[in-house]
Amino acid sequence: MKEEQQILNRMKDLGERSYKVGQYTFSGFLSQSEQAVFLQKEKEFHLYGFVLNGGWKEAERRLVRFGNPLELGYEEEFPICCVLITPLLKKFADPLTHRDFLGALMNLGIERTLIGDILVFDREARVFCVNHIAEFLIENLDKVCHTSVRCSIDVGEIPDFEKEMTEVIETVASIRIDAIIAKLFKLSRNESLELFRQKKIFVNSALCENNSYPPKPEDRISVRGYGKFIYTGVNHTTKKGKLSVRIKKF
Repeated sequence: MKEEQQILNRMKDLGERSYKVGQYTFSGFLSQSEQAVFLQKEKEFHLYGFVLNGGWKEAERRLVRFGNPLELGYEEEFPICCVLITPLLKKFADPLTHRDFLGALMNLGIERTLIGDILVFDREARVFCVNHIAEFLIENLDKVCHTSVRCSIDVGEIPDFEKEMTEVIETVASIRIDAIIAKLFKLSRNESLELFRQKKIFVNSALCENNSYPPKPEDRISVRGYGKFIYTGVNHTTKKGKLSVRIKKF
């Protein structure tokens, strides 16, 4: 509760500063859990006006911008930059993971709130960060694990990660989010329920604490520590009365 109140106090300070000074203010990148705390109290922040953005349409980590364009009389872009990290010799590069890239960034002493999503694709990474550290990354990040890398400002399009998703068919007794998660990640019922108690389940970026929630087609479900997937619907009913469901797994 203390951490949650600290988040709300920080957001309130930013909102009040924007309102009093008449200019936009921005938070650091918030995790999904932090966003959930903020959005649960969103009515308290409508006076200031706010928008969330993480640099790309499916962003999990996002900044909050306080300020109403109609009242301020101008628009201001989010101070988000995308840095592309590329191995110098891709064919000899280690099979680098999200954890590898994040670890390399943290080893530079960068605060986590300055880094947004890290998208890993074909041994490259696209790192969303606040503008003022982009040049620092370009100048200082030259190795991830044992792989030498170069950094540059990414001006291309974000790869369509949905094209790389794997479609999975699972059989469940009922359309419940806990049952689908347990089946997909090979967990016991108790292990699945524990994830809800630990507030690690998010549906369309919003915290989900209802383990019996029936997912709707195209719901994007994130399970911290395990992965994320898109529920696409019921395939058919089996002869034993169970339901075959379609899932796109990242």
